[in-house]
Amino acid sequence: MTTERLHIDLDSSLAADVRRRVSQNARYRDTSDYLEDLIRRDLQNRDADLRWLQEKLEPGMRSDDSAFVTVTAKDVIERNKHR
Repeated sequence: MTTERLHIDLDSSLAADVRRRVSQNARYRDTSDYLEDLIRRDLQNRDADLRWLQEKLEPGMRSDDSAFVTVTAKDVIERNKHR
């Protein structure tokens, strides 16, 4: 795997927290290892969120046009006022 060096600036409290987490967790060799793990988990969460959204939208996308009801923006606003 090729690597690329990135430079990031963190405020001192975030930098201290990163150093503390790395020193307290044997899972991480160094700050780079910790940040790589954070980025990987962020990407996994994003992918999981997209899968969830696709699962929720898919039934509507497969529905026949007769399953849809025409409403106005005013109808939606009124309906949501009562929630």
